[in-house]
Amino acid sequence: MAAICGYSGAQAEGFLIPSEWNEYEINPVRMDEAVGACVASLYLSVAAPLPCAMTPVQACKLEDPQWGGTRTGNLICLGAAIISWNRVLDESLTHLRKEFSHQDAVEADSPSTRELRMPALAKVQDAWEAYLIAECGLIAAKYRLGTFADVFTSQCHIEMITARIVSLVRYSEQP
Repeated sequence: MAAICGYSGAQAEGFLIPSEWNEYEINPVRMDEAVGACVASLYLSVAAPLPCAMTPVQACKLEDPQWGGTRTGNLICLGAAIISWNRVLDESLTHLRKEFSHQDAVEADSPSTRELRMPALAKVQDAWEAYLIAECGLIAAKYRLGTFADVFTSQCHIEMITARIVSLVRYSEQP
């Protein structure tokens, strides 16, 4: 599974790259590596979302605790993690689509199977994306769009994305 997100095992510098105005930019390679380490643990865990889903965010924030403890630091680290997790989600979907295509080719004499796999996956993915927006929107509404609503909403996105990745991997593992 680590190959799905390109995790090589080699560690980049740190999460934070100094930028103008005493702020930071996030090192996307380092975030991808941290997410990749969590993805690598997928086969060791049956939990969804992954127990380590927020670990890259925490590591990013702890690199400079004074900055990472701010709302801005939280949002920048969360945003970078969401980008990395979405990349893994896209790669997981691509992998499953290829697997379904291969299965369709093997079962070419059974057109009913071919007609159902890909449309069913597309339908489920569309429904999941609508659910993600609604569920995380409820989090924002719960906090009345207050100061930290976007932080909680971003955490919701990470939890739901990682749970979806686990689900897609399980589809892949099923005979």
